[in-house]
This record gives sequence, C-alpha cells and structure tokens, in this order.
Amino acid sequence: MNLFSNIISNYNYLKHDFTGIVFSYSTLFNLLINVLFSLIIIIIFYLLGEKIKSFFLKNNNSVIDFFIRIALGYIFTASIILVLGMFQILYFNVLYIYYVFLLVIAVYPLSTLKNRLRILLDVYKE
Repeated sequence: MNLFSNIISNYNYLKHDFTGIVFSYSTLFNLLINVLFSLIIIIIFYLLGEKIKSFFLKNNNSVIDFFIRIALGYIFTASIILVLGMFQILYFNVLYIYYVFLLVIAVYPLSTLKNRLRILLDVYKE
C-alpha cells in the first residue's frame, strides 16, 4: 500500500511541475530583443571590419575572410572604448554618440550596403 501512495504522490508532483509552466510573452520579447541586438552588433562589426580590411589588407575571398572582418571590427570598436575608458569619459551620452558614429561609419555608402551584406547572407546559407 505504501508503494501506491508513493506513486500517486510522485505523480501529483510531476503533474504540478508540467502544468506549472507559464508562457510569458515578456520573456520571449526580451529574448528576441537580445538576439536582434546581438545580430545588429555582429553586422556592424562585419561592416567596420570590411572597411578596415580594405584599407590595410588586400582583398582575398578566403573562407575565413568573414571571420577576419568581424574580428577587425571588434578590435577597432573595443580599442576605442578602451581609449574612452582611459580618458575617463565613458559616460552614457558619450557611448550613445560613439555607437551612432559607428553605425554611420558602418553603413556610410548606403547604396552599396546591400552588396556588402550579400556576403553575410551567402555565408549564412552555406
């Protein structure tokens, strides 16, 4: 008889665990915002890295060219934030101006933006 009561109580615990799951729209919305923000940052790193790579290095279409561009964009962005921190001007207003400045630099020739992002889409499709 002890076995049946144990099975019934454990079944009730298990049932409450699965019926206690609540779907929260705010959590899903926050997740989507975070994913979108991360993708935008990666695209900005890629576009900045493309400009830096075309300025310093020759163009070659290797497989790791995609990652090199993202790494160069990240290094450039992080270096400027480091300099702002060293000068102790790392305030929200300065960071907002810096991020807008990065966005403008990244998408500057707006007419060629679609062609530059085509490589990102080709890498994603593979």
